[in-house]
Amino acid sequence: MPPVSEDPRVSVVVAARNADRDIGRLLDALESQSAAREDFELIVFDDGSTDRTAAVVEERGWPTVIRADRPMGAPAARNLAVERARAELIAVTDADCVPDRDWIAAGVRRFAADASLERLGGAIEVTLPEPPTIAALVDAARFLDQERMVAMGFAISANFWVRRGAFLAAGGFNPELRPNAQEDAELGRVMSARNSPIAYAPDVRVAHPARATVRALAQKGYRLGRAHATLRRHARVGGVWLRPYFLRRKAFVPIGSWRRIGRLHARGIHPTRWQRARMVAVETACISCAHVIGDLVGTARMGVPQAPRGRPAKR
Repeated sequence: MPPVSEDPRVSVVVAARNADRDIGRLLDALESQSAAREDFELIVFDDGSTDRTAAVVEERGWPTVIRADRPMGAPAARNLAVERARAELIAVTDADCVPDRDWIAAGVRRFAADASLERLGGAIEVTLPEPPTIAALVDAARFLDQERMVAMGFAISANFWVRRGAFLAAGGFNPELRPNAQEDAELGRVMSARNSPIAYAPDVRVAHPARATVRALAQKGYRLGRAHATLRRHARVGGVWLRPYFLRRKAFVPIGSWRRIGRLHARGIHPTRWQRARMVAVETACISCAHVIGDLVGTARMGVPQAPRGRPAKR
């Protein structure tokens, strides 16, 4: 069992729900870091899981596990985990991510080299099945483009580093937002309004699996649409980014299959014309249409009072 950090330089924060099939790979990667074990701690917030997520983490002996009796949502879960953090530098990632061996060391170096830096977006490599499915190609082309997001002023929470003081001063993640409500983008805009410096770090890398099935991609698209209605109501910073999907002229443009196909080309992946045509069809149906339908449903439900139930609703 690795020794417990007494004075860590980095607190790794993970919000997990029903992740017992994935989180073991994250734990293995953290236990294999090139950084000294005493340099970092791991805080896992088990967000009301109904599987063995907490048990899998506790069996390792060294991480801190916080259990919630019911789901609170990733924004609130991460905030509570940060409250327990002992380090000034916070590294947020997801239960299904696999950090590179030098992830901790590279992140520490970047902040040590620039005392003014408050936020960092590390690279996210979308891993593809072999052979890659059409859904996976769409996912890898369209989503988790960290360099592009940092240029817009925020970092995707799968690989987000921040100084604890700056995070708390900005109010942390918005707890009113449901998962997939762009809580990382919303926090980023709040921090950008405070002139908080941010940088992209291609050497601070994690791997994230692509969604390999049409069903999984459609579920993601729908959830993003549903959550967008919540975002419009509770966002702390306004702007055109809050415009409903169903009112956007380009809502049905298959962005990943057309505009961002270069992300695949840069990895040596060159889809055929037939594959490109299928990518367009899948992206239009599973992302564009799902966004619009989810946003319409979410908007309607936001305007209809929900009857109380015997147990808390999932967020």
